[in-house]
Amino acid sequence: MIWVWAIILGLVLLKFHKIDFDYNGEILSGIIILIPIIYLLAQVKNRPKWDDFLGSATYGMYLNHYLFVYLSWHFNFLPDQKWTKVLLFLPLSFVLGLVSFYLVDKNLKDFRKNQKV
Repeated sequence: MIWVWAIILGLVLLKFHKIDFDYNGEILSGIIILIPIIYLLAQVKNRPKWDDFLGSATYGMYLNHYLFVYLSWHFNFLPDQKWTKVLLFLPLSFVLGLVSFYLVDKNLKDFRKNQKV
């Protein structure tokens, strides 16, 4: 229930311009959409294997997405529209997230499982 109050507080602060960042709408829409989805998904008991796979891949995506933002800024390749950036960086970040999952995360998980305590 705390997420409801967090959303209400975010909307109130946004309405009265107490939050002044470049991406207010995107952050707030992410909070409003994703927090209830995360809450509902946490209630599922028997999760399929693809759920763990997507969780691992999207974590790598989160860690690596800024690389594309930095490179586009560094090489002065910034699309004009925000949605163009999203449509361009989302698949690239997902692929790099998968690569980092298989090259780094999966190997580290396997190594940790095989360690004797």
